[in-house]
Amino acid sequence: MRDRIIQMATKLVIEPIFEEVSFGFRPKRSAKGAPKRIRKACNHKGNWVVDVDI
Repeated sequence: MRDRIIQMATKLVIEPIFEEVSFGFRPKRSAKGAPKRIRKACNHKGNWVVDVDI
């Protein structure tokens, strides 16, 4: 039971961080939206590292 509580607490903390940039099987997000987001992010000034799985 404690293990499950710790898993849920960890999920609640970590999930919002990755939900912001994740497109796979997410509501209101599509495969077509991912490249648009990448282009938009890369157009900002600065150096970028983009890790993309197709």
